[in-house]
Amino acid sequence: SDLIHATKRLQGGYCWIFPMPGGKSNVGGGSFTGEKFTVDDLAIFKEEHGITGKVLHRGGGGLPTKPSYTVQQQSVYRFGDAAGMANPLNGEGLKNIEQLAEFWAKSIVDEIDLNKCWRKRKEYKQLKRAYQILKFTGKIEKYYHFPVYLWGVWISALRYRLTGYSG
Repeated sequence: SDLIHATKRLQGGYCWIFPMPGGKSNVGGGSFTGEKFTVDDLAIFKEEHGITGKVLHRGGGGLPTKPSYTVQQQSVYRFGDAAGMANPLNGEGLKNIEQLAEFWAKSIVDEIDLNKCWRKRKEYKQLKRAYQILKFTGKIEKYYHFPVYLWGVWISALRYRLTGYSG
């Protein structure tokens, strides 16, 4: 099922609908370009998808864009956003979470050093490379005053050439 949708109004923006227990939904949106994601943008998205009902909680925060080097400290484990599993180039994180959930659980049950195993995983290496590309393009944007989101096609081609990763 599609959980993340691109907005028509906001280039470089995204919205999501995550079903929750009890007939509730987590609905929200954001932007990678620095362009403000407004209440109006969210209202249009909700209307387009027939989402109605009372708002139970409002909140927000940044999306971690750097994979965590340490995901285990004694009996505390990080996973998902807390471990920096979202791709910094496109914000997608569900694929990594799905691919790593079983590995994470098995490592915890088998008492394997999760930090060492995580840093050897291809997902960690790909996220780290993507983060480095994002940092590099941020420096170019700052120097040349050219928005990072316009580098999208170039970044995708470069990412594929450097890593062979097209996910």
